[in-house]
Amino acid sequence: MDTKTYQFITAVQTAILADPTLIASTGAYGRNNVLCLIDDAFDTATRIPENVPAHEAAMRFLAYRLGHAGEEAPEYPGWLNRT
Repeated sequence: MDTKTYQFITAVQTAILADPTLIASTGAYGRNNVLCLIDDAFDTATRIPENVPAHEAAMRFLAYRLGHAGEEAPEYPGWLNRT
């Protein structure tokens, strides 16, 4: 695993584990959804463009996967699409 991929995965996993909504939830963001988010993160890590730093990629990924109701979504980058 290259450094950028490692940094991206570490940032995403840390954010998921630190999100109290995910930790406490038994509904939509229950255990299975956390595992799906991590699987999506591994898949997304393979498509991060060269010019996008790992922390920015993680922030964009999390904005779409964990966005909170009422917040305006930022522009969606195509590289987040699962292949």
